[in-house]
Amino acid sequence: NPDETEEEAVARKKMKADKTASVSAKKKGNDFYSQKKFEEALEAYGEAIELDGTNMSFLSNRAAVYFEQKKYEACIEECKKAIEVGRKHRAGFADIGKAYSRMAKASIKMGDKEQAVEYLENAQMEMHTKENERMIRTLQLEVRKEAAAKYVD
Repeated sequence: NPDETEEEAVARKKMKADKTASVSAKKKGNDFYSQKKFEEALEAYGEAIELDGTNMSFLSNRAAVYFEQKKYEACIEECKKAIEVGRKHRAGFADIGKAYSRMAKASIKMGDKEQAVEYLENAQMEMHTKENERMIRTLQLEVRKEAAAKYVD
């Protein structure tokens, strides 16, 4: 860019290098994740986030690790951050929908089916999937059955 100052050129090159390094850190995290080396995966995703805070997938991946570690509240918080970053930086609807779905799955594990339904409905607004639709129907049915059982007691 001919109008660019030297500082702007240096900053642009650094940003490009950071984005490249962040993708390689994510890849490292993915490798650790598939080997179930969750602490190492968290570290690698953290590095990716530090290098490029505009990519929601790094946060989503970290949320997946928390889910595997059964740290469901941390998973949900990380998904919320991912959605915020995703919206701010125009991430795809599918990515945002996936984060909502993961929040729903964490809510189910924590025994909060009503909250899970709410997250799944948000996921459906981002990107409609058959799987989410089935999960919503199943959860709504379970919630109704549980309510009826409580009422009988």
